[in-house]
Amino acid sequence: MTWNPFRKKEEAQVPVEQAPKKTADPSEKKGRPTPKMKQAQAAGIRPLVPVDRKASAKGNNESLQSINSGRKELHRASISPGVPRP
Repeated sequence: MTWNPFRKKEEAQVPVEQAPKKTADPSEKKGRPTPKMKQAQAAGIRPLVPVDRKASAKGNNESLQSINSGRKELHRASISPGVPRP
């Protein structure tokens, strides 16, 4: 018995019926309205500057000053006359 792709299917091999698929009814709604373009765009917009600019700038300046002061101390320690160079 060899396989023949052109052979007709036997009646015993009738495919099993599947559950009927739900057809798209144009009068059927999806349950929520389509968002307006303005609302969709507003959802993705973030402000470029924070609400309280002065407080944000002050916090940023303080963090930069602490980083710079640490660098200055390391620099001064590296060039001090009492430390022998390697």
